[in-house]
Amino acid sequence: ALPEPVIPYSLYHAALEATPNFSLCKDIIYKLPDYHRNVFTYLMAFLKELLNHSEDNNLDAKTLALVFGSILLREPVNAASDRRTSPQAVERKKQTFVHHFLMNEYE
Repeated sequence: ALPEPVIPYSLYHAALEATPNFSLCKDIIYKLPDYHRNVFTYLMAFLKELLNHSEDNNLDAKTLALVFGSILLREPVNAASDRRTSPQAVERKKQTFVHHFLMNEYE
């Protein structure tokens, strides 16, 4: 029931730019409003629990990051697209952002 994506539009571009460095990604999470941060933390805990049962559910971190990257990080509707970055590269950045949190502890 959040009015914006879990990663708010105001942090969308900063989150994409942070993807090469997990520490920078963590900084983005600490900047989230409380409700957004709580939802993000809960979702990451749930996804990690899914990964604990990957033998039974055939899920892996790469697949979960691919699916949830596009859900958690959505481009602002009125934002001008960066023509220098391909849509595939943007999707990889979203995936990488989420993948960091699936593979590392951050609290």
